[in-house]
Amino acid sequence: MEHTKVVTPSELEDFADQRDSEAVIPELVAHLVNLSVPDLSLRRIPYGDAIGLPGLDGLVSTEGGFREFVPKQTSYWEIGRGANAQGKATDDYTKRTQSTPQAERARATFVFVTPRSRDWDQPAQAAWIDKRKGDGWKEIKVIDGVQLCEWLREFPALGKWLLQRIGLVKAPTGFQTPAEHWSNLAQMVGPADPPLPPKVFLVGRETACQQLERLFRHEAQELILAIESEHDAEDFVAAFLESLDEATRRGYSNRCIFISDPNAWHTFANLRFSHVLVASPRLDLADTNEQLHLAARTRGHAIIFPISGAWSHGAEQLVPIRSPSHSQLEKTLLDSGFSRERAAELASAGAQSLAALKRFLRGLGQLPPYATWENARLLAQASLVGKWKGNSEADKRALEILVGKSYGEWIEAARAETLRADTPLIQRNEAWKVISRGEAWAALGPRISDEDLDRFQKMALQILGEKDPQFELEKEERYAASIHGKTLTHSRSIREGVAESLALLGAKGNALSSTSDSKAEGTARIVVRRLLDRADWITWASLNNEMPLLAEAAPDEFLNSVEEAVEDLAASPFIDVFRQEGSGGVGGWNYITGILWALETLAWHPNYLGRVTILLGDLAAIDPGGSWANRPLNSLVDIFLPWISHSLADLPTRRTALESLLREHPGVAWKVLLGLLPSSHGVTSGTRKPVWRSFITPGWKETVTVDQYWEQVRTYAEMCTQVAAGQPNKLVELIDRLADLPDPAHSQVLRHLSSPAVTSLSDIDRVRLWEALKDIVLKHRRFADAEWAMPAERVAKIEEVANTLAPASFEVASRRLFTERDFDLYEEKGNFEEEQKRLETIRHNAIKDILAASGMDGVVRFAREVESPRKVGDALGTIEDRNIDAFLLPAFLQTEDRSLIHLLGSFVWRRYWKAKLTWLDEQINKGWTKGQLLAFLLLVPSEEQVWRRAEAIFGNEVDNYWKKVRFNPWGMEAANLLEAAEKLASNGQPAAAIDCLYVLAHKKVPIPMALASAALLGTLNTEDQQKQIDSHHIIEVITWLQEHETMDSDDLFKIEWYYLPILNRLHDGEPKVLEHKLASSPAFFCEVIGAAFRSDKEDKDNKGEFSEVQKRIARNAYSLLHGWRILPGTVTDGTFDGERFTVWLEDVKNRCRESGHFRVAMSQLGQALAYAPQDPGGLWIHKSIAAALDSRDVAEMRRAFTTGLFNKRGVHGFSHGEEEKQIAADYRLKAKALSDNGFHRVADAVRSLAEAYERDAEAESQRDPFE
Repeated sequence: MEHTKVVTPSELEDFADQRDSEAVIPELVAHLVNLSVPDLSLRRIPYGDAIGLPGLDGLVSTEGGFREFVPKQTSYWEIGRGANAQGKATDDYTKRTQSTPQAERARATFVFVTPRSRDWDQPAQAAWIDKRKGDGWKEIKVIDGVQLCEWLREFPALGKWLLQRIGLVKAPTGFQTPAEHWSNLAQMVGPADPPLPPKVFLVGRETACQQLERLFRHEAQELILAIESEHDAEDFVAAFLESLDEATRRGYSNRCIFISDPNAWHTFANLRFSHVLVASPRLDLADTNEQLHLAARTRGHAIIFPISGAWSHGAEQLVPIRSPSHSQLEKTLLDSGFSRERAAELASAGAQSLAALKRFLRGLGQLPPYATWENARLLAQASLVGKWKGNSEADKRALEILVGKSYGEWIEAARAETLRADTPLIQRNEAWKVISRGEAWAALGPRISDEDLDRFQKMALQILGEKDPQFELEKEERYAASIHGKTLTHSRSIREGVAESLALLGAKGNALSSTSDSKAEGTARIVVRRLLDRADWITWASLNNEMPLLAEAAPDEFLNSVEEAVEDLAASPFIDVFRQEGSGGVGGWNYITGILWALETLAWHPNYLGRVTILLGDLAAIDPGGSWANRPLNSLVDIFLPWISHSLADLPTRRTALESLLREHPGVAWKVLLGLLPSSHGVTSGTRKPVWRSFITPGWKETVTVDQYWEQVRTYAEMCTQVAAGQPNKLVELIDRLADLPDPAHSQVLRHLSSPAVTSLSDIDRVRLWEALKDIVLKHRRFADAEWAMPAERVAKIEEVANTLAPASFEVASRRLFTERDFDLYEEKGNFEEEQKRLETIRHNAIKDILAASGMDGVVRFAREVESPRKVGDALGTIEDRNIDAFLLPAFLQTEDRSLIHLLGSFVWRRYWKAKLTWLDEQINKGWTKGQLLAFLLLVPSEEQVWRRAEAIFGNEVDNYWKKVRFNPWGMEAANLLEAAEKLASNGQPAAAIDCLYVLAHKKVPIPMALASAALLGTLNTEDQQKQIDSHHIIEVITWLQEHETMDSDDLFKIEWYYLPILNRLHDGEPKVLEHKLASSPAFFCEVIGAAFRSDKEDKDNKGEFSEVQKRIARNAYSLLHGWRILPGTVTDGTFDGERFTVWLEDVKNRCRESGHFRVAMSQLGQALAYAPQDPGGLWIHKSIAAALDSRDVAEMRRAFTTGLFNKRGVHGFSHGEEEKQIAADYRLKAKALSDNGFHRVADAVRSLAEAYERDAEAESQRDPFE
């Protein structure tokens, strides 16, 4: 049955005859309205004890409404359950119409609800409504039993509730409500026991409860629970809901469903309303069924799915729900009224395993049933592997090592076990997996022998010892490793499964009670040691995904191997691992992540924190940096963060670890300490938590107390202060964080800055400290009203300290004014113009004072010392003093000193804009050499008056000016732009000329074709000019030419040909002339085909060598054909002429048969014909084109045509095959239309395309989008 059809109209009508329905139907309607309408401003639908009160049965007000069920705005509701539904509706309607004023009726909808539908069908209801449309109601609605059941389909949990109230005994397979699940749990206790308290399943799980609450409040969309046994997630969610008050529980529970069947999941994923879907481990959302996960997420549902064991996406995302300890469980039961003896008995049975407690309560013993099955040993062998791919030959051979027999023989017996209830072994499409891994390990462990472990050791070394062949490729090519055949022989599944088994052997080896003492742990240590002993970088990178589990398997062996690998940092294999990091886009990856996650995992244990800290420091010291956020330094900061717990080490242990890091890597340690200081934007994605090692104690909380937080912050701040005390550079960094420092660290830093050790430093050594303090004072005063701003008295104290450090030298003190970051020097926010003027005045006065004190030599020296000599030149240009001009000009015009070049350039600009031509003429008439005059004019803004003076000065040599001038075309008149473009194009600056033409095109000014051709083709001659061109400017100029030149322009033809690589739709450009030429000239089309492809008449064995020119022509030809959209037969006005197309095609066929290009020409044309226009008669493709495609001799064209149709789809998302089904249906209709018009060959081709989409739809419905 369809899973959302919980209650049928027939069942609802039968229930209406029962007395109980009088209370249930109004309650049902009330719940449906509540769940359906998120913006209810009023909902009064009495039920229960309130039934029978006078007045309306319901009053609802909402802006949005819901489908056809809940009207928008105000609606008056009446509910009747009697057999004569129409009579009841008439009576209620008449009464309500008579008692409601006309003005109210005009704004409201009348709604009558009945569970009946047999004797008052939809046509009769419509007639009843039509008869009353003149009574003044805004709208009249009837909701009968059929519509109620349809409405219920949106809320399956409510349907289950109704089914229970009706008293029907049927259980739709594949899903369950939280209430049903809790009811089953509650019935497990004995008759003499108190009710089972929900807290049994919640104690010690406070973090999980918080996360679950966020999910139900729509603050999160996903919760991944790390479970121990199969039903842990359902037990936890059901208990959580049961613990809430009734109103909250009802609201949450009615949109929460526990799902164990894939078909049921697909059904509920398509519900319109957001639900919380709780997945069974048997759905395996993490591996084989991630498409189910994606289906629900894309429709806005929240998802809870359980993971038993490691997860490839990173354990930091998992929220563990561990079973309570003996004492926690016993206290919970005692507090709930259980006797001391009974509480102790149940606590002993269920300590560390609530699944065992449930089995004990049911009288089934503490082990799961499969532990005693006949084939339990076979299941134990499967649990040693964890998961594998049955369609991988390498996986099958590896399993043969473990089981000691052929895979075929072993798997047939295993396959039978997957069909039994309660089995831990599942498979889907030959993807095999053991679920509830921890429980299965404990239950089946006694079935494992020493021999099994010896075989497992051999298998594990073979699987995990394989070096990934992708590293034989360059890192930019690794995204295509599968295409090159450079992939691991064993599946990722079996590698993950075996790595997890190693972690289980190391962490929970005592479960293997039939093996020798320490055999399990020893096996894990041996495998880890042999895998990593003196490993090269390829081995470390190949094991990236498995590293965290290897660390859990044998922590000491793992740390020993990493320490050995960094013993000589200069020769460490991790240097090469870092080098493999990609950009993070397609083909980019980071192969150090596994090491970082492994070290983060071990850092949870206090005993390992010190070693982990040093190792991460070693890695940070050799980390070259990159685009990935997973970096050793970030891991260190995350581990020690003071506001969240990522290690169980106490503060003294943490401090000792950081002090060790300071000794070995002081630079790294300093960055870590700064990262631990308070920050308004502190975030973390968390660190990886151990999956199988019990490093995290029961009852652990992620959060820290306020006292713990400030104790850590004070410790880290004190360490920062001590480190920075004797290092001015670090003191500057610490000053930048001064606002974040708590007392006493804040005061300690200020005291140190005021001490003789700092105040006695030279001006040069103190100036950076003074500047940093001045900046922080300015910032916090400018934003004094911001939440993050320091109190005024604290800012004043900082300013007081800054004053004690102020440089004695005015020049040194003025340096901070001359920076490119003007905004940092503004004292007020808001009026930027006034602040800029104020700053310019201060700069002017500063330079004026330096000039008065030290002369121009002092100004030049000052310009060399500041961040922005350009600002010095600008301020100098505002000072009216002819001696400045005489000092700088012409002496510094030909300098190579970069500081003086910037100084002089800004000075000349400022002088010119202030005095314009008067000043300019004064300078050029001082008898300078032509070289000096040229250097001077190149500093002056390039405009018409300057050009005329250059012509007068240089005469025939004026081209030297145009060859070097830097030109800004914006703001110029059109005539000047044309002149400049011509001069620039003819003097080796075509790129600058194109910028001028771009502005002309922008202004819609005519552009001479000869000038455009000279500029556009001129850039092709030098590499330097090609680097300066702006592709957007080029495309805009060519687009302008295309709009104003004829399509037979030879110049435009050349331009488009040479710029063809950027004239594509990606860049908003099109080679219109070339495409029109293809569409109108069969000879040109055949010429392009010949340039791009070999002739079938050529000797295939004589491939020959092509010149670079031939290769470029071939690339352009192929690019033109590939993007061709203007079809033969297209008229200049955009219409299509079928006769022209037919004539063109026949000419092309004849030419290409003769040249040997017929096959490839038809193929290229076929792809272009995918963009064919519709026929005037209504057929989806023009009949002349359909006839051409239907010809007997063009099978290649038909194949290419369907390929073109396929490629038109472009980039698309994942829809579980739904989109492919729609496309297939559309092409089937198109194929039928072609067939009906007599085009049978092309109809068959399109029909084949439809069939291909149907196959894709089936495959997509089963595909895991993450594989």
